Amino acid sequence: MKYSIIIAVYNRLEEVKELLESAEKLEGDRRLFELLFVDDGSKDGFKEFIEQYRSASGLQIRAIYQQNQGPGAARNYGMSKAQGEYFIFVDSDCMFPPQWLAEIEKAQNEHYYDAFGGPDTCHLSFSPLLKAINYPEVSTWEYPEKYTTRLETWEDYVMVRIWIIPCEYTMPVLKWG
Repeated sequence: MKYSIIIAVYNRLEEVKELLESAEKLEGDRRLFELLFVDDGSKDGFKEFIEQYRSASGLQIRAIYQQNQGPGAARNYGMSKAQGEYFIFVDSDCMFPPQWLAEIEKAQNEHYYDAFGGPDTCHLSFSPLLKAINYPEVSTWEYPEKYTTRLETWEDYVMVRIWIIPCEYTMPVLKWG
């Protein structure tokens, strides 16, 4: 497996449902990635929902659970249990455009990035207030510029705080929280 898409979740069941709806439409080989949900002590029925969820398109979905410790601890725990060669972090309120993973795979195969971040962008249906909070946030690691790129091709979708880094560099370099 190449990519572990790690999603920290805390009382965001409705957002997770929207994320999964968009993930079902992702193009590409399902064997390349897993969706790894890290439940940070939710009390909104997430565990029951995800354990009963069956992917219509063959998504590989796993969920792990911890007591509430915050998103940083949840992401760290996710990295420790991930099966992919690369970690991709997305927030539970993200919606994936169909070509999202194919574009990541294409960029990775062409450039062999160690890390890259993507900008936030919002769906055209968002309210003016939500559009106003739309801001780019990229990784803060000190990697050379040649290893980073900004993915700016998905203007019609929510893409919040997306990072990808190879697992071998993660634990010593990255400390969340």
